[in-house]
Amino acid sequence: MVREAAVAYAVEDVSCDLFCEEHSPCQYTVGEVKTMLQQNREDYQNGRYHTMSKVDSIMDGWV
Repeated sequence: MVREAAVAYAVEDVSCDLFCEEHSPCQYTVGEVKTMLQQNREDYQNGRYHTMSKVDSIMDGWV
């Protein structure tokens, strides 16, 4: 039997405990994430965002 992680992502060992702090993929606490989400909502509601076309035009200036 083939493991999906080994084939799709070239992961050799998936046996590590992902829930321990040392191997945790999350870099923020739940409180920090909630704060960031709240700030993002406020930014959107107050018009502090870029449309995809604006981002594309900004990126065009990079090259």
